[in-house]
Amino acid sequence: MLTRRQLLFVGAAVPLLTSRASAHEPHGEAEAEAAKMVEGAKTPADHAALAAHYGERATKARADQAHHRLMAQAYSGKQGTAAGRLHCRRLANEYGQIAEEYEALAKRHDEAGKSAS
Repeated sequence: MLTRRQLLFVGAAVPLLTSRASAHEPHGEAEAEAAKMVEGAKTPADHAALAAHYGERATKARADQAHHRLMAQAYSGKQGTAAGRLHCRRLANEYGQIAEEYEALAKRHDEAGKSAS
């Protein structure tokens, strides 16, 4: 079972993650399903499923981060492309932060699953 602290963390992080992630992923069935999973998470299997879900989201965000880092490098040294370079750097940083938050959620659910009965 989640502790009060863990519930507060998840409750605070999910809206932040979904609002930040909405820039690259539309809300839809997957997000509705994730919300149901969070609300009903009680067993180790429930938390393992959430940890896997957030791990997948972190992996996607890391891939997006790497893509934008590569694009920022591609824009480097090209005349008149400073805006593109800055755009890609900002997105790379944002995706890095998103990945860190998803990784933290995955870890919390992994830990919650170990303590759930």
